[in-house]
Amino acid sequence: MDSAAPYHAQFMEWLQRCSKPLGLFAFSDFRAAQFCYWAVEAGFAVPTDIAILGRGNEVSICECTWPTLSSIERDEERRTRVACRLLSDMMAGGPVPVEPVMIPHKGVVERESTNVLATSDPHVADALGYMWNHLDLDLSVDDIAREVGVARRTLEYAFRRQLRRGVNAELRRKRLQVFRDLLISSDRPIADLAPMVGFRTMVHLQRSFRRTYGMSPRRFRALEKRSAR
Repeated sequence: MDSAAPYHAQFMEWLQRCSKPLGLFAFSDFRAAQFCYWAVEAGFAVPTDIAILGRGNEVSICECTWPTLSSIERDEERRTRVACRLLSDMMAGGPVPVEPVMIPHKGVVERESTNVLATSDPHVADALGYMWNHLDLDLSVDDIAREVGVARRTLEYAFRRQLRRGVNAELRRKRLQVFRDLLISSDRPIADLAPMVGFRTMVHLQRSFRRTYGMSPRRFRALEKRSAR
């Protein structure tokens, strides 16, 4: 991080001027980890004040940064396959591609540095943190309100004012998002994944998933796996 020392003062000054909450995207995990360190050094909370996203998903960096670092994961396997196919085609006399060959990223690997929704209400922020870290529990709005120390009605009002949806709607949204990511990243049976994010019955899961994504979890997984080949 010494190589960036000349920019440290400028970055810290800029960080102080920016309105919060703020999202930062870095071109590499190394730089994102540096931003995390500087943000905490300046007295800001990551991700509540500043959410930070890296690129590359270098586990040796992302898992060792405090807080752990969310990152965009490159599809290295697909890049290798496409590169080999292009090389084989050109060696066989095929044309050299005129346009760049773009390889989509796999997606964002979420960790602590972005694990928050931007909100200026501390009760909502605390409730989101508790909910997102306990998706496997059978939570009620009363449970969440009790955990953050406010009345249920107060919390519901704060959620609707800040997020335009209620507590249960946000809990369902996050459960479905995490479940969707697990469908893509894991080959475990759907019945095993459901309780990991708090779905107690397959009927409830199937109905909620179809309402949000327009298809069953099984079909969604099959389409995602096919498109990744």
